Amino acid sequence: MSDLTLSKELLGECFLTKWNLDYCEQVCDQSKFLCPQHPEYEKHPTMQNYAAQRGKLMGMFRDPDQRILSGYHDDQNNLAARDYEEYLHEDPRVQKCTYIGKDVPKVPVLDFAESWKGGMAYQIMTEHPDTQTLDPNRSKITLEVAQEAAKRVREGFAFVGITEEWDLSACLFHEMFGGDCHAWDFKNTRPSSTRKSANSAHDESELMGWHDDLDEVVYAAAVEVFKANLDAFNVSHQTCQDCYRAAGRTSN
Repeated sequence: MSDLTLSKELLGECFLTKWNLDYCEQVCDQSKFLCPQHPEYEKHPTMQNYAAQRGKLMGMFRDPDQRILSGYHDDQNNLAARDYEEYLHEDPRVQKCTYIGKDVPKVPVLDFAESWKGGMAYQIMTEHPDTQTLDPNRSKITLEVAQEAAKRVREGFAFVGITEEWDLSACLFHEMFGGDCHAWDFKNTRPSSTRKSANSAHDESELMGWHDDLDEVVYAAAVEVFKANLDAFNVSHQTCQDCYRAAGRTSN
C-alpha cells in the first residue's frame, strides 16, 4: 500500500465506489484503517463511530458557501439536477457510477443551498445514516448540533487541513506525520467547471446574501485548529520550500 494513489488509472471509472465496495476490507489493515460501513452512501459519507475514531480522524475543510457553489456548478455530476433525489435512491445506478446528464435542468441555486446547508456538520455528527448526505430531504442540522460538530473538530481530529490553503495543508501533513512530498499531493483531482480554476473562488453574489451559518461554525473551528498547528509545527510557505521543490511546485 506504500505510495499507492487511488485513481481512475488504478481502478478505472468510479474508482472510489469500487474501492469501498470491493477492495477496502480485503487490502487494508482494519486495526489501522476503518473501511466505510455504508459504502452505498459513498457520496460525502458520514462519521461511523466517533468514540472509536476520536483522535485518529483527518479532514479537509472548505469555506461552506464556496463548497455549496462548487457543488451547484459541478456539471459533470449535476448534483443540483431536479431529479437528483430519485437518482440517489437507485442503488444500481449509484454503485455503477452512472451520473445524471448535463442536460437535466438544475433546481434554483438558493433551493440547492438550503438542501446542502449544514452538510459538514451532518457528516461529522451522523453515525447511523438512513439516507445519502446529499439527499435534499435528509434531517436538518440545528445550531446546537453544529456547535457539537465544531467541538469534535477541535478535539477529535489528528489532522485538519483547509481546502483554500491546500499547499500549506499538504506540507503541514508531512511535517506532522512524515513522508516525502509528491506531485500528487498537490494535484487538482476535482476540477469543477470551465468557468473557474482551482486558484479562483466562486462568485458568492449568486447567493444573494444567503449564508450557511451552520457549517460556518464548523469551518471556523477547522481554521482555528489549522492555524494552531501551523504555529506549533513552524509551517509556512517559507519553511515548506523543500517540500514544494520535491513535488515540483514553483508557485509559492
